[in-house]
Amino acid sequence: MSLRGFSVRRSESSDAEQITALLQKNHCPVFGRVNVLHLLEKANLCVSLVSDLDLVLAHASFLDHPIEGLVDQREWEELVQCISGTSRYTPMNSLFLHLFVSDASFAAEASLEIIRAVYRAVPELKFILLLSPHLHKLDQVLEQIFEPLQSDSDLKCVAQVCSREQHWPQLSIRPARVEDHDDVMQIFSEQTTLQTIMKKPFFLTELMEKQSEQNHSAVCEINGAAVGFISVTTTINVKNLLRLYNLSQCEGAFPEHGGQSEEGKLHSDQSEEGRLQTDKPESREEPGAAQTEPLSHSHKAFSVQFFTIHKDYESRSVDFLPYLFKLFPDRDLCLVTVPTMAPELPLVHNFSRISPRDPAGPLHELYVLHRIALRPVVVRRALPSDRPLLVDLVRRLDHGDVLLQDLDQFYQTETDQDCVGVQSFVVQVGPQVLGVVVIRDEQEVEFLRAHYSLEDFIYFSLHSYHQHAALRHFVLHWSQRHCRQLVFREVLRLSTRTCLYYRVYPRDVHMSCCVDLDLLLDCAVPVRPRPQIDFPLEELGQNAPSNLITDPQGGGQTPFSLFLVSRKLTLEQKVVVNARITVCGASETGLSLIQTLCCSPHLRFNNLTLVSTYGYHGDDEYLHFLSTSRVCYSHALSHSQGTLFPLSSLKTIRGSVVAIDRKCKHVQVCSDRKSSTAAPSGDWLRYDLLLLCSGLQYQVPSEIGSEPVPLNLWTLEDPEDREELCASPVPHSSSLSESPVSHSSSVSLRSLTPALCVSGLSLQLCESPVSHSSPLCASPVSHSSSVRLRSLTPALCVSGLSLQLCASPVSNSSSVRLRSLTPVVS
Repeated sequence: MSLRGFSVRRSESSDAEQITALLQKNHCPVFGRVNVLHLLEKANLCVSLVSDLDLVLAHASFLDHPIEGLVDQREWEELVQCISGTSRYTPMNSLFLHLFVSDASFAAEASLEIIRAVYRAVPELKFILLLSPHLHKLDQVLEQIFEPLQSDSDLKCVAQVCSREQHWPQLSIRPARVEDHDDVMQIFSEQTTLQTIMKKPFFLTELMEKQSEQNHSAVCEINGAAVGFISVTTTINVKNLLRLYNLSQCEGAFPEHGGQSEEGKLHSDQSEEGRLQTDKPESREEPGAAQTEPLSHSHKAFSVQFFTIHKDYESRSVDFLPYLFKLFPDRDLCLVTVPTMAPELPLVHNFSRISPRDPAGPLHELYVLHRIALRPVVVRRALPSDRPLLVDLVRRLDHGDVLLQDLDQFYQTETDQDCVGVQSFVVQVGPQVLGVVVIRDEQEVEFLRAHYSLEDFIYFSLHSYHQHAALRHFVLHWSQRHCRQLVFREVLRLSTRTCLYYRVYPRDVHMSCCVDLDLLLDCAVPVRPRPQIDFPLEELGQNAPSNLITDPQGGGQTPFSLFLVSRKLTLEQKVVVNARITVCGASETGLSLIQTLCCSPHLRFNNLTLVSTYGYHGDDEYLHFLSTSRVCYSHALSHSQGTLFPLSSLKTIRGSVVAIDRKCKHVQVCSDRKSSTAAPSGDWLRYDLLLLCSGLQYQVPSEIGSEPVPLNLWTLEDPEDREELCASPVPHSSSLSESPVSHSSSVSLRSLTPALCVSGLSLQLCESPVSHSSPLCASPVSHSSSVRLRSLTPALCVSGLSLQLCASPVSNSSSVRLRSLTPVVS
């Protein structure tokens, strides 16, 4: 039966009912009793074959350990090695089938399609194992896919294996020949418009013919036909590379340029405030900017000049890497540059992104892969003998001493100073220890559930309390960032946990050693805070909610951002967006947009920039005062959500945009907010996508003309205007306090009124006679709209009529544009 019109996708919790129906019709006893919803929640990978109408016709679930009842999930490697007599099955390249079920009419075709889809989705996967304590015969469909792990018939369990080579083999790599030109050009014509190739039909032929020790070209082939092409060179403009990118972490790769030391750094300091380019960039860099103008061949790197591969084999791009490193045995680094507007190539999924030195800098993203990344990785429990190696790993990191103290405490009691259970794991590559993870039992599960929307990602009732853990420290050498998902997957398996939480506190509040928040964000999802009820605890008395929900620590909970890593997220690749997105203005619209982008669970934005006069004001003590560009949404962010935005994803530039060059895609930023109409020479910032979210900017009415602005007229735009208003003399007339102003409802005045209440100020609108010595009338001014009132205000000021501001209780009243006109003191 043909599978045309069907597709394979990741299973969702909503598929549980249809999967259960299939299971009731075609139950395979080798899998034992299966709770479908429980399996969907805790499996590392679940895939389903669905029709155009989204009907589930087949399903398979895969975990990182055998079916329960056979062996402890932490010790399956010894069992498999004993059964198979080989050590080639490791947690890095193996998964276990826990359930397969399908419609009987095309079970064979569905099983093959699902197996191929799994191997495409997980490039490092080599074996799918089926180990079960239930001694039953496999279905005929599974017998065609799996083969015995051992020929011993006396084995007291089911042990079967399915190898990648039978369904989705690795690509064959060989040197490129001139005969491959037509096949390669066909792929280029489908995937690129690069003028260097499309307008020079024999350009690739020259690359293939003129290969040398410094320049190589290779193709990957299927059945004798080239389906991919790559060209690499050792000719690199090292000086330009070091000028544009922060390569300090690449240990000794460029010894004669920039003074790189052999020790190098394990981290780079990333400042929240961005640095701009003073001179306006006039020209765009060519795609090969990192591969031209050779300065020296003494470096230890080679770079990719051109790369393309057929879309059906993109997941096997990694097959090129071992071949390339064999071509250059004396080179340790592979460099790839990718245009910011281009989607991230599957080839660079295992690479480490290098941050640019200047946020206004290069038009390309730089990715680096170290040779050691090709070696197998082992995650195991930390041992006391690992301490000297860990000292070298963390000695340059912030709070590295705190990590070592927690390790010492773990070695002694396996608890922290609060007697809470702690577990520590290390990442080992050969004899080197290149990573460490410290977790502790989560003690505030109910608080997290009450204050954060965890149900957006997990079914809370399916995870017992002891399966929740908090990530205390996380350090991973930059050369091993390709295995970050494997590290978390192994930590959860070895600790028998299913959910891992990481809190991001304001600076210098929480002593946690995390080498790079970007590394964590590639695997974790941000969890949004829940809107909270302000409980009157004293009035409720015994009926008040538990302290576990309101304040588990006592003395007030420090606001923090929360990130979650669960089992089913450890094999889910995020979509990386390198486009330079610039948001101008910290208005409620701008902040809402930034929050949506930063908190997207399946997208990863690497170049998100906010340009604002006062920067990102999460720590602004005047944030409760809301000017026209900071309305009520910002007020919510200042409390429980104040630190929600991960700063490593958001670069903030203090200043105002004074000019936009849409043709060259540059904006000019001036740090002087009070500058004259003629914008001074400022800094230039590149962008790919520009969003103008400046908010409402109120101005003095034009009817006043060139006359001096009345002293009793304010435009409230920022905290400085607020300070000036609060410091001004205010009349305290008791008669005014009896007649509060009532106007039509609006967001602006609603957001302004509470702030004025805090300052002891009250808005009152009344009519006064021409003589300023006469008592004020009690009748309020009547108006139909705020725009009319704005045009009326100058005349009222001239005639002696004014808006009054006094210290008295405030009615919760509002006006659409009153903020631009209030308060005016006669």
